[in-house]
Amino acid sequence: MVYLQDSRHLTEEIIEKYCLGYLPTDNKDFLQCYKDNKVTSLGFALSGRIIIPIQDSYGYVVALAGREFTGNRDTVKYINTHFPKKEYLYGLPQAKKTVIQQNLCYIVEGYFDVMALAQKGVQNAVAIMGAFFGDERSCLLTRYCNSAAIIPDKDETGENALDRVREQLEKAPFNFTTKVIRFPGDYKDIDDYAKNASKDFFVNLVADRGAMATGLPTIKIFNDEELNILRDKLYRAIPAATRMRGLHKR
Repeated sequence: MVYLQDSRHLTEEIIEKYCLGYLPTDNKDFLQCYKDNKVTSLGFALSGRIIIPIQDSYGYVVALAGREFTGNRDTVKYINTHFPKKEYLYGLPQAKKTVIQQNLCYIVEGYFDVMALAQKGVQNAVAIMGAFFGDERSCLLTRYCNSAAIIPDKDETGENALDRVREQLEKAPFNFTTKVIRFPGDYKDIDDYAKNASKDFFVNLVADRGAMATGLPTIKIFNDEELNILRDKLYRAIPAATRMRGLHKR
């Protein structure tokens, strides 16, 4: 984990939160536990890489990403196991509680962008993982909030992703609003920038850019007692002839 702590500047807490791991090149003992050829092939493909689990919104692992970290330019940087990437947002199970509380989600490009934000105290970020942002992701995100702050990478790919995300979310129901945060300097992405900024400075920057202190409404989280009170008020407000069956039942 030296790479994650020294090069990525991630704490043990963040490494554990996002369930990061490493698959050694000598993984015969691991592979002998499986007779499935797909798992064996996967083990060979991801060996010697940092392993990043990709989870659905409930926290179940749906795929793995393997990150090359030795600097070998003869191999691809990331290898992902096959999964419908357009249906998932990386980091959502870790972020969704704060997304709901703040009615706001930060949208970034990659896995380590999400982790860098979390380490700086911004717990409601998800990544699009370089995939097309379509109806599936738009519907997924609007379950939890109706506002987003997009932090694009500083390249053509980042700008194209920004345009796609904004266009898709602005078509969403419930008056979904979007904002854009552009970080200063020559840093290529928010992960690179966050590693070089203090926590206080970084959080203030995000607030100043109009994504944390904009007066956006928050979603009220009701407990069981409050829900019963709300249901009783609704029951009394609806004429008897139009009450839904079972609405009054405890």
